[in-house]
Amino acid sequence: MDTSELLPFTCTFVGFEREARIWVWSPNRCDLDIGKPTLFGWRFSLTKLLTELNVAFKVPPIRFTPFPPGDEHNFCVKFLDGSERIVTLPKSDWVDRFGNDRYNLVCEHLTSVHVATYTGIPVRRPLLYHADLGNKIGTSFLVSEHVAGVTLHQAWPTMTLLQRTAVIRSIGIVWGQLLHLRLPNIGRFTQNASSDKPTIGPMYLPNAAGECGPFFNMKDWLVEVARGSLRPESTGTRTAKQQNQVDIVVHKLLHGSPALEDEDSAISKLNVFVLFHPQLDARHILVDSADPTTIRAVIGWHHACALPLSSIVLPHLSLPGCNDAAYGMYLDVINNQIAREVPVWGLRHMEGGKTAEHFSQVHRLHRLAKHSDKWRELGLADIVHDSPILP
Repeated sequence: MDTSELLPFTCTFVGFEREARIWVWSPNRCDLDIGKPTLFGWRFSLTKLLTELNVAFKVPPIRFTPFPPGDEHNFCVKFLDGSERIVTLPKSDWVDRFGNDRYNLVCEHLTSVHVATYTGIPVRRPLLYHADLGNKIGTSFLVSEHVAGVTLHQAWPTMTLLQRTAVIRSIGIVWGQLLHLRLPNIGRFTQNASSDKPTIGPMYLPNAAGECGPFFNMKDWLVEVARGSLRPESTGTRTAKQQNQVDIVVHKLLHGSPALEDEDSAISKLNVFVLFHPQLDARHILVDSADPTTIRAVIGWHHACALPLSSIVLPHLSLPGCNDAAYGMYLDVINNQIAREVPVWGLRHMEGGKTAEHFSQVHRLHRLAKHSDKWRELGLADIVHDSPILP
């Protein structure tokens, strides 16, 4: 036996609580953990996780720190040789019907690789995905390269006007590249079990509803949105009134929405499937601490999915202290940058234009689908007034 396997190591956990916590461990000697309390309520074997990292990179991990600060699932891990890597653990609130979220980490892994391969968007490149198929550790995990920096949310308050404008322009370039990518259908990146290649798979595995998708047209996707199949929380039992409203919206989408049937060649360019990051905000953008105009990495790719271009609404950046007037100007800068890469994007608000009309109709239908069980209360009756079964 290699005596090094019996040598105890210490791993320090900093930034989780007020005081640092220390875990003493020996590679492959989990029997020494019997009776030891777990850290932070984790249910997996910490020693087995540290052992796997030690085996994979041939050097023991010695420090875990949440990164960005406050993150509960992404950690900057320092190793004995001074190297640093990001370890991502599953989100407990994103689990499939079997109680794990391997699918979510797979999405993070494969989407990051796709973005790094086909765009110039900076990401934390994945180095290792461990599926833990035999449940030996008790958790899957993803290891990515560490990219130093601070979140834009942290940097924004001390940035000058010129710096802010510059980074906003860079964000527009990021969006332009994302919305220029073309994908085969609506869904999220996953592994193709038959070919072992990345593919666009189900949209979600949130609850007992199980897998939903992928979708090959916008109508089928919106219908499932309206039915509640794609909501992160369980819809529970609807009242008769709520179910009636849902039924009306589903009928509207299936039989009373010409925008979903338009096969005009110009309109078809608006319905292509593109990569969308619904959480691309100031907390998911890492910038250089010395030069905050430089984006070091966009993170949080487990949120990403493929959606129709005409349904896209950019997420709010949540810039601290930014008023509505300033944000409106920043949004114009972003949209102008996107239009350079995706020309039809610039036609969205052209009054009287067919492109603008299509974007508007799709956005209205999407909003209706998301609020299918309470559209009357929200004043959305004008969108469904032509439904033949509307009371």
